[in-house]
Amino acid sequence: MRLAVRPACSRRPARSVPRQRRAITLMEVLVALAIFMIAFVGLGHLINMATDRAAEAGRHTVGMQLAQSKMAEVNAGVLALESTSEAGFDGGQAVGWTWSLDCSQSEVEKLWQVQVRVTRPRPDGTTFEFVLTQMVLDPAARGTTIGANVADSSSSSSSSSATPTTP
Repeated sequence: MRLAVRPACSRRPARSVPRQRRAITLMEVLVALAIFMIAFVGLGHLINMATDRAAEAGRHTVGMQLAQSKMAEVNAGVLALESTSEAGFDGGQAVGWTWSLDCSQSEVEKLWQVQVRVTRPRPDGTTFEFVLTQMVLDPAARGTTIGANVADSSSSSSSSSATPTTP
């Protein structure tokens, strides 16, 4: 009996390279989940910070508008030029806001330094405060044109003509 011998070149080489994996291991899945969870926690924190900043900007805008509104009332003479402490606003966006007015006569007669202070408590227990200061001419001293007679422009103008003189 004769044994069949294969030539050396036709033999299969031994596998020294490991086979490629076809699936993900449990450890890889857990590491990936941990990375995603850390990213989501960080993103959630950033969203909370952005929401707080937006609310603070909204409070600043409303406080500024309310202070300007009170200052306009002082300028128009609706509010007297006297100090007022902690009064509330009426409805609308102004619920929960309070205002105070500090008026002091300046060195110039009938010129007042007016300070409007608008406050509101924040959710964390601190107080938001917006202060507007302006120099205001006493509205009673400004006068009005109501009932004044406006002179006709032709009667108020004067004409002069120069006549040559001869020596």
